[in-house]
Parts: sequence; C-alpha cells; structure tokens
Amino acid sequence: MFHPPVTLGPFEVHRLLGEGGMATVYEATHRQSGLELVLKFLRHSQGRPEQLLRDEIHTVSALNHPSILRVFDQGIVDEDAASQSKGVLKSGSLYYAMELADLGSLRDHTGTVDWPFLRRVLVAILDALAHAHARGVIHCDIKPENVLLASHHSGIPRVLLAD
Repeated sequence: MFHPPVTLGPFEVHRLLGEGGMATVYEATHRQSGLELVLKFLRHSQGRPEQLLRDEIHTVSALNHPSILRVFDQGIVDEDAASQSKGVLKSGSLYYAMELADLGSLRDHTGTVDWPFLRRVLVAILDALAHAHARGVIHCDIKPENVLLASHHSGIPRVLLAD
C-alpha cells in the first residue's frame, strides 16, 4: 500500500491487488472523477514490440459491450511516479487503466454458483467474444481468471480482453 498514494498522470495509485507472470495490478483512483479503477503494470512485453501492445490496448479500449471489461487509458510510468513508489513502479513500464471488478474472478467463485448463474456467465462470455471477434479482436486466453465480476454491474460477468 502506498502512503501517500503515488501520483501517476491523472491517477492516484493506492494498493496492490495482485501479481501474475506478466503484470502487477493496483487499485487506483482517477483524481478528477473520483472513479475507482485498476491499473495493470506490464512487467515485460512477452516478445512483442511496445507499440504493438499499445495498439492492442487501444483496440480493446474501443470495444463497447456490457460483458467486456472496459479499458479506459494507457500510459508509461514516469520517473516521478517511480521515485514516489520507491522503485516499486518501474520507470518506462507500460500500464493501462481498466474497470474495477470488485467481486473478483470466476475462479474465486468456483463451486459456489448455481446453474442459472453459470448459464448467465456462459451466455455473457459467448456474447462478449462474438462482439470482439466481429471487430477483429480474438481472445486467446479464455480462463476463469479472465472473467471478472463487479457489483456495480449486478454481477454480470465481464471478459478481460486486454493482456
């Protein structure tokens, strides 16, 4: 947890939510609107040029569908934010801002859902994928961790397309 929060562009970065092989995820706030969201900091480019990653994030952010997790913005960690974080955030790292899914991933609910909810999840995932595919976006990593739930969407599943 950062005390005080780290200022990064229009965001205040608060606390670590999780870490994976390719990224670290923090809870943040958009300073002007007060919107709580997530900043995902990419550790490495997985062999892809940075511009390709930025283009992918831009493409996903243009998708507008109730079952696709919204991506709002992207940027590069600057020296000031890296310094404020005492080196936790690496200068020059690519990050993107996305919607906060406060109920966690589908993996967090394994074994606790009934058939009507599971049916809703499957329909939502298929609808989201159809929407993305019709716009040239192909998801190559569908798994429970990439299907997120948010209370402000009445638990409607949201597919995470940006990686």
